[in-house]
Amino acid sequence: MTGSSLDDLSARPSALVLGAGAGLGLALARRFAREGYHPVLVARDPQRLHALVERLGAEGLAATALPADLGDPAALTRVIEDAARAGAPEVLLYNAVGYHPGPASALPAATLASDLAVGVVGALAAAQAVLPGMRARGRGTLLFTGGGAAFGPSTQVATLAVQKAALRNLVLSLAEELEPEGLRVGTVTVAGWIQPGTAFDPDRIADVYWAMHRRARGEHEIVFRGE
Repeated sequence: MTGSSLDDLSARPSALVLGAGAGLGLALARRFAREGYHPVLVARDPQRLHALVERLGAEGLAATALPADLGDPAALTRVIEDAARAGAPEVLLYNAVGYHPGPASALPAATLASDLAVGVVGALAAAQAVLPGMRARGRGTLLFTGGGAAFGPSTQVATLAVQKAALRNLVLSLAEELEPEGLRVGTVTVAGWIQPGTAFDPDRIADVYWAMHRRARGEHEIVFRGE
């Protein structure tokens, strides 16, 4: 663990940022931290997580980092359960993806399985790990980063298209199941490449996440086209 102690989670509501990196993951952590949440950053690389926590700390924003392989459901579940014991997360932000470019005809089956483990199976494991606490409170938000590739085939990034199509279906299925229980579930489908300083700037997309978290239940997908 790097950054703030897990004991700090009892003081503020926590937001899990899974698949935290220097782009959208950092922007999400910053956005929710500024709104009073304590972000818990989860990714595989401890050094990268430490750097993110330091960047947030330089902005006066406290965060906690918990390293975990998001492609390992058991390890991911353990990390989330550890965080939940210190304070049940109120928000889950799943931003992980497995990425290997190439056409489907040249895609090794093992590579597809590995990418699906990160982009879809990890999302399900994370959702299942936070649900007991959210159900006990009767509230909670689960938001997932979708992609425009979900809407059609992609010659050069076949594994990404398969992941995002599967993730979209999973999220909409969870939304239909969980919304009657008082939970908010949705996907922010980013229909473009995330790049700072462009229409798909991470901070702009993080604002969309916050807006979706704050809206009334019933809207399960926002397609962000940079407008």
